[in-house]
Amino acid sequence: MRLCVERDELFVLLDRNFGPSDARQIDEKVAAMGRLSRVTVDFSRALDFQHQSLAALARTLTRLRETRVAVRGLSLHQTCVLQECVEEEASARA
Repeated sequence: MRLCVERDELFVLLDRNFGPSDARQIDEKVAAMGRLSRVTVDFSRALDFQHQSLAALARTLTRLRETRVAVRGLSLHQTCVLQECVEEEASARA
């Protein structure tokens, strides 16, 4: 996984597998950077996903209330899983 930072933007390019350690690294990077204007997560090279990792990513993304978030390269099913996790996290925070 590559994490690229340019000013207040974070670009994440995932490798073949997306697991809990990847989700944790993204969360740590987001926390360390503070305020972000944009976060892009590119799943186009990832072939193996764990649902718990998508749920962990959703927790991170829902904390970014004033940040533009883009997610690329997910299948329809994975997009639905991530969307569901984000909605659950947002409801829990409300």
